[in-house]
Amino acid sequence: MASGSHAACCWERALAACDSDRFLAAGVDAVCFGEGEQTIVELAQLASRGRPAWQDVEGIAWRRNGQTVHNPPRPPIADLDDLPFPDRTGSPIRMYRDFCSPSMRLPFVTLMASRGCPMQCSYCTAWRHWKEQVRFRTPGNVLAEIDELVQKYGVRYITMLDSVFGSEWEWLEEFCALLAERNYPLRYKVNFCPSTHRGRQEEAFRLLRSSGCDTVVIGMQAVDEATLAAIRRSTEGGAVLTECLRHARAQDLLTIVHFMSGFPYAPENEVDKIIDLLVEARPVVIDCYPLVFLPNTELREKLRSGEIDETYPYEERLKLAGEVKKRFYSSPRNVFRLLLWTARNNPGWFFRMVGHIPFGLSVIGFDLFKRRPDIEIPIQ
Repeated sequence: MASGSHAACCWERALAACDSDRFLAAGVDAVCFGEGEQTIVELAQLASRGRPAWQDVEGIAWRRNGQTVHNPPRPPIADLDDLPFPDRTGSPIRMYRDFCSPSMRLPFVTLMASRGCPMQCSYCTAWRHWKEQVRFRTPGNVLAEIDELVQKYGVRYITMLDSVFGSEWEWLEEFCALLAERNYPLRYKVNFCPSTHRGRQEEAFRLLRSSGCDTVVIGMQAVDEATLAAIRRSTEGGAVLTECLRHARAQDLLTIVHFMSGFPYAPENEVDKIIDLLVEARPVVIDCYPLVFLPNTELREKLRSGEIDETYPYEERLKLAGEVKKRFYSSPRNVFRLLLWTARNNPGWFFRMVGHIPFGLSVIGFDLFKRRPDIEIPIQ
């Protein structure tokens, strides 16, 4: 069975050249749209009975007589606390790594406390995939899973994969208080938006730090006002990011800021503008990705309709992303800031990077071995 946001995008928009057709043509029996926990159970039960009566299973596409059939969508799970924790018994947890984060410790795992995103960015599918809503597990439920991870598996680092972690204030307060009470030898990393809890960010970062958070990943994406407006982000972006990083820096949090390059609206001096902002905002780590026109995003729909032009070919977008990273990490001051934070907070990371230096250099834009670049999704 295939699943994921690309599959879901195809169902919701009924694209002519649907990803589900590609999966099914390649030999996949069924494609799941949206959440698959209940769907996979139903499919397994049917298969165990020898009855492939898939027309009764909500949220899948399958083939009948050579034709793709789309069943009705499955409603989102009402209470995420009803889901069991992942069974990690046979998982090689001690083999997992996150070399892109200087804060990583071992053993390391990932976890999600919520599903959905409060933002509605025009380049992203997340808010459409999750039906424009954010659903939270209760703090107690998340802490029960963390208890298991620490006590049963000895986990010392968790990367929270929520699109925006703790976007509801009361939830964040309760979660941080419960985790701080446990006093575990545990650290964790979260995703954040520059404007999340604006006006209360100083307190938010204090709560996060007191509960073991040591890294905040901030999705900035663009700098100039026209681009920010077009992708549905605050046009005060630069000032908002600078303020956000100042509060994070006060708690000695590792700050990682992400950008995207090559938006149709971006000015020719986009790289210069990004670097100018970084000089002012002073993050510890940055990354930059070439824009990809993902299926079912507003940007891709406008490109298909001719409302906007691609402006920058994919290879040019890739080049711009590399230039941002090279210019940032060519600064001795920026490199020193990264080395100092790591030496002070997680010196073991240097030893874990031995043997992975080529990979580390490629991440920051110095690809000595000329790895194959990302492949653009063709516009159909």
